[in-house]
Amino acid sequence: MIFDITRGDTVAVIGAGGKTTLMKFLAGKIKTAGMKPLISTTTRLGKHQIDDEFDYLVQIKDEKALAPDMDTLLQKMKEYDITLLEADGAACKRLKGWQKDEPVIPKFATVTIGVVDISLIGQTASEENIHRSEIFTSLTGLHMGDRITVQTMAKLINHKDGMFRHSNHTANCIFCAKAETPEQLANGKKLLPMLKDNIRVFAGSAQKGSVLELRY
Repeated sequence: MIFDITRGDTVAVIGAGGKTTLMKFLAGKIKTAGMKPLISTTTRLGKHQIDDEFDYLVQIKDEKALAPDMDTLLQKMKEYDITLLEADGAACKRLKGWQKDEPVIPKFATVTIGVVDISLIGQTASEENIHRSEIFTSLTGLHMGDRITVQTMAKLINHKDGMFRHSNHTANCIFCAKAETPEQLANGKKLLPMLKDNIRVFAGSAQKGSVLELRY
């Protein structure tokens, strides 16, 4: 299966710019493979993101779908083949910096997928598209008003206080979301030599059902 996800895995999806769409894409692939997926969160989802197509474990409060109690989650996971966890928040923005307690990756996660919006390369960094902009600047050296580059993405991923700061395993992957043109796919490939050897890179459009692994 894509991202080498197998039965028994708990997948933490982090980053910004396409987490929920990717989780639903993965849940569909899991169902097609004849397995049962559970979708949950260690942070929160929007209530509008919950649908009838998949099974969710969340606590509904007003318009938010909040993280369940951890013991409840662990017990419920036993009924499913693979669990997908949205383990980060980005306030609906397309890139982010991380506070000390973010992302919220549980110790029992076996795969972590970091989402970056590759379509932002070449665009201007702004408060409108960057969550926690001050932290983002400290991680990347990029200021609001500067152009976002492939190097910007690499710094977010590689920094010791960046995307994988709380990942406790080596099964880390990057998903370059919204890679829908040859140029965007090429930008994803440019990441490969910039990242640590144990990080695999995938790209495509989960919304359109197209995801592939990028290789040298």
